[in-house]
Amino acid sequence: MAKIIILGASGFLGTALLNKLQNDSFEIITLRHKHSTNHKNSFKGDITTEGILDNIISDNDIVINLIGQYSSNHLDFLDQNLKGGYNLMKSASKKKNIRIILISSITVYGNNMDSPSKETDNPRPSSEYANIKLLTENLYKFYAKQNTIDTTILRLSNIYGPTQKSGIIFNCIKSLKDNIPLEISDSGNQIRDFIYIDDAVDGIISSIKYPLSGFNILNISTGIGTKILDVIENIEEISNKKIQIKSIPNSSKEKYIWAESSYAKKKYNFKFKIKIIQGLHNILMMK
Repeated sequence: MAKIIILGASGFLGTALLNKLQNDSFEIITLRHKHSTNHKNSFKGDITTEGILDNIISDNDIVINLIGQYSSNHLDFLDQNLKGGYNLMKSASKKKNIRIILISSITVYGNNMDSPSKETDNPRPSSEYANIKLLTENLYKFYAKQNTIDTTILRLSNIYGPTQKSGIIFNCIKSLKDNIPLEISDSGNQIRDFIYIDDAVDGIISSIKYPLSGFNILNISTGIGTKILDVIENIEEISNKKIQIKSIPNSSKEKYIWAESSYAKKKYNFKFKIKIIQGLHNILMMK
C-alpha cells in the first residue's frame, strides 16, 4: 500500500494536517528533526542530509514537504529549502510513481495592489523570504520535469489558527492578553490574505485525494485582502478590549499580498469556508 510521508509534521500546519489525515485510511510516516510528533510511525532525520530519504521513500509514495517555513536563521532557511529540496527530489527520482506536494507561499507573487494574484501571473518577489521560496519552486520544477515526477506546488496564503505561535494575528492576541504594545509598521495598512488552518489543511488533503499529473502550481487562498488594522479592530470588537499600538518605521516587506484560488476550485473543488471574523472568534474563544 502506498503511504504518505510528511516532512515537517511537528509544526503548526504539520500538526493540524497529521491530525486530520489520521481520521482517514492512510498509512503515514513522519520525519522529525528537533521536535517530536504524536505520531507513532516516525523517523528522526534532517532533510539537509544527503540520502536521508533514500530508504524511506518507496515506489508509489506521496511525499508532502512542509519543511522550509520562515526562520530567522537565514542559513538554515536556505539549507532547508534548497539543499533539502535537492535531496528530496534526488531520492524521489530513484523510485517509481512518486508524488511530491510542496508547500510554498503566495508571497512569491510580490506586491499586487489591483487584484488578487493568480497562478498565471509572473512572480515578482520583493523580500528575501519570497525569493528563496521561488528559487525552491524552480528547483522542484527542474527535477520534476527532468525525472518525470508528478509534483504539485501549493502556494498558501497567510495561515492562522488557535495553536499558532507566530505571525501578526498571534502577536495581536498576545499583545491583548499580556497588555503590551503591538508593534506595527506602515500604519497597519498592509493587505494580507488570511486563511484559517482548517481551510489550509483541507486544501492540502484535496491535493492528495485528487492527484494531478506532471508539474502543477495552485493557490490555496481566499482571494480576500484584509488590512492589518481591520484585523486589530475585529479582535478588539470580539474581545471588547483595546490593543495598544506602537508604530515602527515602515518595513521593506510586501504591502499587498493576496491571491485567488479559482484554479484549485476547478481542480480540487476547493473553497475556503471560514471568514476572518469567524476565525478570530474561534481563536479568542480558545484562549
